Amino acid sequence: MQSTFTKLFAILGIIGLVILSSCNKDEISDPVEIINTEAHIVNYSSNSEYLFIHIDALLDTSNQLDWSQNSFTDFYTIYFDANNNEALDPNLDFLIGRSSAGVCFAHLLTESSTTGCDFQTGTAAQNIFGPSNNAAYDHVQFEIEVPLSLFESSNETKIFINMNDASGVSHSYPGFGGREKESFFNPAYSVEF
Repeated sequence: MQSTFTKLFAILGIIGLVILSSCNKDEISDPVEIINTEAHIVNYSSNSEYLFIHIDALLDTSNQLDWSQNSFTDFYTIYFDANNNEALDPNLDFLIGRSSAGVCFAHLLTESSTTGCDFQTGTAAQNIFGPSNNAAYDHVQFEIEVPLSLFESSNETKIFINMNDASGVSHSYPGFGGREKESFFNPAYSVEF
């Protein structure tokens, strides 16, 4: 009798685990592609705590990710509209970029100045040289994690991205095609989380 009860309890426990795992709040959303060019593919996803951004630098097939071995290196800067109002709000909107000391978080002060880098904001990044889902050959990739607690808007932000290759090639997304920007974050990509 006790073994039947033990088996029944084990089966109910497994069913409970399956139900709990299917209701996990921290499931990562499906990736959403925001940039797809010959040079870069960028997508994002999120869970209840983080925004995840993946950058594939498809044309960058030279491994120049190590700051200690290269005087010039590959890097990115991503600008975030923390309150999603398309305007630059000093000490609220921020950027995240790759630096020799790690992931730099800095608040924007003006269109061309920031606070100093803060390396303790919970942002994280991986620099990868290898194949990806988008290309079977070795190339530069970046995976960035941004805490959602950094945003005033509860479900959306605007971003734009600058990419720099160690060879001196740079790309800005979105590109402006010689026209004036309407505001600091317009045009920009809308990212929902």
